[in-house]
Parts: sequence; structure tokens; C-alpha cells
Amino acid sequence: LLAISCSLPAVSAGQPAELDRLGSEVERLYDEGRYPEAIPPAVRLLERQEELLGPDDPVVATTVNNLAALYFYTGDYARAAQFLERALAIHEKTLGPEHPDVATSLNTCLTP
Repeated sequence: LLAISCSLPAVSAGQPAELDRLGSEVERLYDEGRYPEAIPPAVRLLERQEELLGPDDPVVATTVNNLAALYFYTGDYARAAQFLERALAIHEKTLGPEHPDVATSLNTCLTP
């Protein structure tokens, strides 16, 4: 379910490596079903992406969408809904309402 995205514009050499490491850690923990443990590195990944790309970048929206799924699977439905709404808003704003990533945002928490 998680779509780890670390595609970034040219930035300093250490930053993409950090993002790749965080993304890999989140993906590994998710694949192992260790959802609560995946949340802190996912939050850190989101923070770093927002610093580098801004809060409304589609890459950021993917990470926000991933956090929605993680919160959903940990039973924190209110927080999952907040992140899902944010991901949906970013995708609609930046990609348009007909883009496939909008459908991904809508479907994230509908499939257990």
C-alpha cells in the first residue's frame, strides 16, 4: 500500500541519502506490520520533504498519504482522516481532480 517517494530536485549530497534511508526504514517496518514503529521515521521523512520541497508538493502528498495509512492501521482514525484530507487536498491542488493519485488518496483507508 505504501508508495515511498523520495524523488527530489538537486540538493546537498547528504539530504537525498537521509530521505532514502528514512523511506526504506518506513517501508521495511510497514512490510513487517510494525505500523506504530513506522510512524516516527515517516514523520521525520515528511518534515524533511516539506523543508526541501514545500508543503504542497506531490511527493509530500504521497508521504502524507502513507502516514494516513499508518495511523489507520494503528487505530488512530481521527489522525488518519486528517492526513488523508491533507493528501487529497494537495493532490487535487497540484495534479487536478482527475489525476490517478487523487484516487489513491481516496482509496487509502478504504482497503484494510
